[in-house]
Amino acid sequence: MEIRVALRYPNGRIHETVYETTQPMQSGAEFEMHGHTWRVIGLAEEKRSANGPPAREPRILCVASDS
Repeated sequence: MEIRVALRYPNGRIHETVYETTQPMQSGAEFEMHGHTWRVIGLAEEKRSANGPPAREPRILCVASDS
């Protein structure tokens, strides 16, 4: 299954991408991608104005756990 993830790097930059897995991702789970180990911390919050565009598909927020 493809899961949309938001990867938060140590410098604060966020990269949105898709991660392929056979297992559901739960808080605390770890995986390797783009040369880092990532830890799932929860859902990424959508920031938009009241008149903004429609909400996007939810993304799983992950932080680099190897830094």
